[in-house]
Amino acid sequence: RSTPVSGSMRCVVFFFFFFLSEVFASSCPAKGRCSACERFVEGFYAQCAKAKKASNRGEVYKERLEAIYEAHAPEKVGGVAALLKRAKGGKEHELYARVCQKYGVDEEAAPAEDRMASVKAALTETVDALDSQQWAQSVDAAERVTFVDFQQAMAGGSITGSISMGPDVTQTMKACYEEFVKEREAYLVEAMAAVTRPYDSKLHTTFCESIHACDPDGVFEL
Repeated sequence: RSTPVSGSMRCVVFFFFFFLSEVFASSCPAKGRCSACERFVEGFYAQCAKAKKASNRGEVYKERLEAIYEAHAPEKVGGVAALLKRAKGGKEHELYARVCQKYGVDEEAAPAEDRMASVKAALTETVDALDSQQWAQSVDAAERVTFVDFQQAMAGGSITGSISMGPDVTQTMKACYEEFVKEREAYLVEAMAAVTRPYDSKLHTTFCESIHACDPDGVFEL
């Protein structure tokens, strides 16, 4: 005779299996953390460089100078780009100030760059960008996992041995990336925001070591 299952028992069973699904969902494998960490830092550098390029101060001064010339010397509007090209190296505001003085225009303050916000956005994009790439992994005799950008590896002819691909590889990498960000976001943002060039942050030599990602005998402590 079948035994009726109460509503409360159904809830217990449901949450038990939900808990198991969460536990066994894609997680960062211990023997894949080193490779994932290296790829993470590379990706973070790339996104920070891209964010810096996107927030080009030159565009702000180009708009300001064009507005001044349109009002006072329309024939010079076409030469703004050339003027700014000669003012590279942080001298854009100096050029702008001289033009303002010449034409009696009130000078605006230099554009503020919210470096912290820019770096945080780059950190988020580092994780999100995984979905736009085709990732693969290889496992050696010691069961160490190496993650590779498949298209990049193919172009460079650096693929050797057998590899596996699929959405699960990307999800595993994402689990690692999210773990790094969740526990060390403040450290990563502060280190990158304090420098002008990504490599000056030294994260490629310090971050993975600091979390023991590449130390087989170390304890992974974020």
